[in-house]
Amino acid sequence: MNRETLNQFNKRFQGFVEQYDSLSKRQHISNTTSISVTEIHTLVTIAKMQPINLIRLAEKRSVSRSAITQVVKNLERKDLLIKEKVPENSKSIYLKLTASGLEVVREHQKQDDYLNKEVLAILTRYSPSLLEDMIGLMDDIEKVWKNLPWLRR
Repeated sequence: MNRETLNQFNKRFQGFVEQYDSLSKRQHISNTTSISVTEIHTLVTIAKMQPINLIRLAEKRSVSRSAITQVVKNLERKDLLIKEKVPENSKSIYLKLTASGLEVVREHQKQDDYLNKEVLAILTRYSPSLLEDMIGLMDDIEKVWKNLPWLRR
């Protein structure tokens, strides 16, 4: 393969990745409320792990306690979750989704299901060997991304 073809492929691939990133951000915007991708993923985590407290939520989302506290405050303000005290221990607080929070999670799941169905329908049209080659390509490119000299610490 010549250099020009490789450069064209690389440029198209980078554009593809940018389009996916853009879709990832746009798709998670709720129709009912102004909500960030982080907030939606937090709601999804709470829905999957109820009952859950702030400490466990911060661990699962791999963020600091102060960061998750801010996200939770924003979600409370938007009436998407509430804090409930545990009857046996008044110091323990669990997070619970409101009806609106559950609706955001359902909409998110519906969007994910649709995208997965459509992409899988496309992938079935390609040979297993091509898909295996593409997996190898993605693995090799991820290795470059993970080992960028200016991001090493």
